[in-house]
Amino acid sequence: LILNLGFGLLLLVAVSCSTDQQYQNGNRSESTETLLNLVQYAKPMCGTGTAPNTVGGSNNTYPGAVAPFGMMQWSPDTDNGTHAGGYYDRDKTISDFSLEHWSGTGCRYGADFAFMPILGQPPASPPAAHNTFAVAFSHTNEIAKPGYYEVTLDNGTKVELTATTRSGFGRFTYPG
Repeated sequence: LILNLGFGLLLLVAVSCSTDQQYQNGNRSESTETLLNLVQYAKPMCGTGTAPNTVGGSNNTYPGAVAPFGMMQWSPDTDNGTHAGGYYDRDKTISDFSLEHWSGTGCRYGADFAFMPILGQPPASPPAAHNTFAVAFSHTNEIAKPGYYEVTLDNGTKVELTATTRSGFGRFTYPG
């Protein structure tokens, strides 16, 4: 049984065996159970769209890189950051990539610690608007896998994000 709890997947496996099969003369017998790698079935984009009876009409999840029980949730923030999960699959621009997200909460997150690769001269002072440097993107240039997110923005900048339990790494590749 696999449950999507919003912040990750929970895998529950029930194994039944009788006591006399598991222990023989007080010694534990070898298990013949096979562990399956179910990560291939995870779909990080699931829940980033629209759903009836939800806050703002969206599912409030994000597709970014996060490890189970991870301290960092690297993910893109679309449009102007008004969606509870920070990402909405119908938005046409990415405003930044921030380090923490709350999946499925139904309330807006902080959008703290946001990064955005920009082309050209940096501004003299930080902008007042959250989406000052927003760049258009297409879902055809986007890859989301457990622990990894990649997008090539319409301006040619490639962003790759990954995370472990206690850290994350972002690589920003600028066009030539």
